[in-house]
Amino acid sequence: MDAVPELPDSKRVARALDYLVKSDGEYARASAALAAAELRVKQAREVAFLGAEGTQAERAAQANLDPTVTEANKGLEEAIYRKEVLKAKRATAQVMIDVWRSLNANQRATA
Repeated sequence: MDAVPELPDSKRVARALDYLVKSDGEYARASAALAAAELRVKQAREVAFLGAEGTQAERAAQANLDPTVTEANKGLEEAIYRKEVLKAKRATAQVMIDVWRSLNANQRATA
């Protein structure tokens, strides 16, 4: 079983805020990379489809098996992974800030 994380203190919250601010550009870059990877898959599939023969379904199947499309799909998977990791880390930082905010509000209310 995973260890329960410590409750956030002001130093951890400051680091979380700093991470959120500093990771804005990285998250935007990951979002752009994902959009570009999606476009590369679409383009590779279209080019492979044009070079395939048979019925529309057969051409689509051949296009999906094309090595260029397979490689583009791998790039898409990696782009999704990078963006989702950043998204999760940013969400964790935000939760830490929210917990700290709630703890401080409760302390003020009982004081």
